[in-house]
Amino acid sequence: PTSLPLLLPSGSAPPPSLRHRPPPLRPSKMRNPNLIEVTGEKEATVECDKFNKSVSVYKCNGEKGSPGKIVINGKCNSVMMDNCSLIELHVDSVMSTVEISNCQRVKLIIKPGASVLSVAIDKTDGCHITLSEETQANADFQVIAAKSSEMNLIFTENDEKVEKPIPEQFVFKVDRSGGAPKITSAVSDLYSS
Repeated sequence: PTSLPLLLPSGSAPPPSLRHRPPPLRPSKMRNPNLIEVTGEKEATVECDKFNKSVSVYKCNGEKGSPGKIVINGKCNSVMMDNCSLIELHVDSVMSTVEISNCQRVKLIIKPGASVLSVAIDKTDGCHITLSEETQANADFQVIAAKSSEMNLIFTENDEKVEKPIPEQFVFKVDRSGGAPKITSAVSDLYSS
């Protein structure tokens, strides 16, 4: 016996018994037990007890003249800050990356004695990063930025605080020396001081 295809009138849906429905998600599968979420707060303190924990800071906003403050105590795997404005984020050691995206006028302060390997900034206007002595001593520390403006690194040199802008303007050239042409980039002369 061969099965015949089910012919339905144009524009009609198959009966419920023939529709594929995915099984419902259980709450335990919807949430990551290693993710600590801070949402919509102006002031908060987060305790990370294990290095495998990650922290998400979402839609936390301060006010003009009264910035908010989120403090993360303890070592964690990563920190993600998204859609926040006028917030100071204080972190202890972060094993992976601190990600800052879609934010306005935020500060990342790496606490004394703490170490962070990298900071990724995306679609953010106004981001000041204060480095700890341990972080600035790490030759592998890096900042990756895209589609962002008004970014500064603050660090100490000879016991004095130094603030330097992270370049936003670059000069691109086509390098035709050698085999295939390559695109090269250099920081604009605006940042030469």
